[in-house]
Amino acid sequence: MSAEGLSTSIEEEGLLVHEMIKRSDQVIVIADSTKFNKTFFQKVCDLNSVDIVITDKEVPKNMQEILNKHVVEVIVVPGHERDE
Repeated sequence: MSAEGLSTSIEEEGLLVHEMIKRSDQVIVIADSTKFNKTFFQKVCDLNSVDIVITDKEVPKNMQEILNKHVVEVIVVPGHERDE
């Protein structure tokens, strides 16, 4: 997820998800905090197609501002650390 939208490194996955988004009434993205500010070659959609992002940590400030501009709701659900 970046300012350019959602993307993936797998072409077939990107095409499938793009079609699913086009047919959806609401788009909810579940992404851990490592997925922000990343861009891959296969674009999935623009951020204006996303309604809600659920993640595990606060979104980086630059991404939060971009998501706010696109009126994307962000829900942070902190995980718990497992003892290894």
